[in-house]
Amino acid sequence: MIRIDSNLRKSIDINDDFKENNVIINEGDSFRIIPKKLDLKKLYIELTTKCNFDCITCIRNSWSDSIDIMSSDTIDKIFEQIVELPELETIHFGGFGEPLTHPEFLELAKKVKAKGYRGEVITNGQLLDQKTAKKLIDIDFDKIIFSIDAPKKETLESIRKNADIDMILNNIKNLSDLRTSKSNLDIWLEFVAMKSNIDQLDDLLKMANKLNLDGVLITNLIPYTEDMVGEELYDTDEEEIKSRIGGYVSLHTSYPEMKLRTDRKCNFIENRSASINWKGEVVPCYPLLHNYQVYIYGRCRDNKSYNYGNVNHKHLKDIWQQEDYIRFRSRVKQGDFPSCTDCKYVDGCSMVEDNSLDCWGNQPTCADCLWYRQLIVCP
Repeated sequence: MIRIDSNLRKSIDINDDFKENNVIINEGDSFRIIPKKLDLKKLYIELTTKCNFDCITCIRNSWSDSIDIMSSDTIDKIFEQIVELPELETIHFGGFGEPLTHPEFLELAKKVKAKGYRGEVITNGQLLDQKTAKKLIDIDFDKIIFSIDAPKKETLESIRKNADIDMILNNIKNLSDLRTSKSNLDIWLEFVAMKSNIDQLDDLLKMANKLNLDGVLITNLIPYTEDMVGEELYDTDEEEIKSRIGGYVSLHTSYPEMKLRTDRKCNFIENRSASINWKGEVVPCYPLLHNYQVYIYGRCRDNKSYNYGNVNHKHLKDIWQQEDYIRFRSRVKQGDFPSCTDCKYVDGCSMVEDNSLDCWGNQPTCADCLWYRQLIVCP
């Protein structure tokens, strides 16, 4: 990206080829020029919105979207199109469903590796039995993240209905034991921290250390239903979290901001990633995958999905290079949004009722996104 003074613009040959290969943004006394690049680096694929669990923290408790799986036709189109992306490195199976419930998951994991990409998946762990674990190790899969919100039976099973903690922990242990020195597989845990489970973080870290896992990702809770409001840990002492994880030098750890700060950064945009939901719609990030309600510091907001195209109708490379999508990514990187979350007018403003428009005219808006403020993080 470069900026030029408006007076110098006259000396630049703005011909059709230049317009075809660049996005020109007028900034009043200057112009921002963003070259169109096929630089998509990481692709999140939501294979399904189905899940074998029923969690009290789940986004699906507040949406009206369909529960379904990605079709074979859509999957085929994605794999036909990713070869057109020269900088693509990683394919991550995730989204808002359990990837292992998709009947083609293992075949797709194998396909990812056969095409030379880094393969990742996040799972609740209950379906990752020894047979599945061995197959993933045999194909040299790269990273498996177990989403586990407590190491103790009573707590986990109160958060995750239908969960069997003994089975999950056994599956994690089996996977770790099956790894050899030649395996490149990383095994991580993801922990959604809230008031009712934060006292078990130490035990979770001890368990990860004992099982020779590679890392633990800690994120904050985002309430999708009113009964989860009050469980958030935002604005607690960050040093307490840091001191809890400081003693485990063999573990990689990642943790969120614990206070609302002025700095804003979207990891999805910074990492040059895109997400594809089960319908084949290409969206910039997880928060825009679906329609749902979310509570921001106790204030209810309708979050509307937003996509820039569908792989069933348009190639991913063309969607990535669309001018409106490039402009959106540029705005996020530049921080060209108001800060609704801590705005003094937030209580009387109708624009915070949903994410479709903000007072600067952005559509969609990231102005009230807690992911953007790094309170919520993602693999």
